[in-house]
Amino acid sequence: FGERLSSTARVTLKADAPPQTCWIEAVDAGWLFLIPDGFGQAWLLAVGGAPDVLAHDAPLIAPLIDAIEPSGGQFDTSPRMLAQLAGDGWLACGTAAIAFDPICGDGTAQAVREGILASAVIAALARGEDAGTLATHYHSLLLASLRRHLQLSLPFYANGGAGPWWHEQYAAAREGYDRTTALLAKLPEPRFALNGFDLIRRELAA
Repeated sequence: FGERLSSTARVTLKADAPPQTCWIEAVDAGWLFLIPDGFGQAWLLAVGGAPDVLAHDAPLIAPLIDAIEPSGGQFDTSPRMLAQLAGDGWLACGTAAIAFDPICGDGTAQAVREGILASAVIAALARGEDAGTLATHYHSLLLASLRRHLQLSLPFYANGGAGPWWHEQYAAAREGYDRTTALLAKLPEPRFALNGFDLIRRELAA
């Protein structure tokens, strides 16, 4: 949903820059995330433009940087999901299945939850549960997680900046939230509940 082209660059910090403090700063055309390594250098993630261009307009981060190396290739950090996440004998997992916008910081937790869910689906299938019902359950829960992620992203893009870039990203996140809401409305209620690391039928969990 949307297009958030991003890139990273290695930077050398100034001598008086805090060596172990991360910085996140919004600018008119995007946002920056400065991640020091504790030894005088750092990685600079730039979303919305080139690291050197966005850093030039960053009153908090720019004074911390002594030099910026050339950035690598661009990559897209917009949230996205496959149209189908499960099929006959397979589950889509990881960023091949679903990807979150780094602005929320919940991608790592999502990866853990997704791994637990995938293993629980496989275990339930081995117990003899219906493959189609399990595939629908897996798809529904990942779709719901993307919807929640988009909902959490909306305040960041609504309040991050006043420039056109922020308005465009808010509109894209809002469209994604509305679309995932509509898709979820067409799916049945989850038939399973997670009990520890196992999926059990909801009527048995009640």
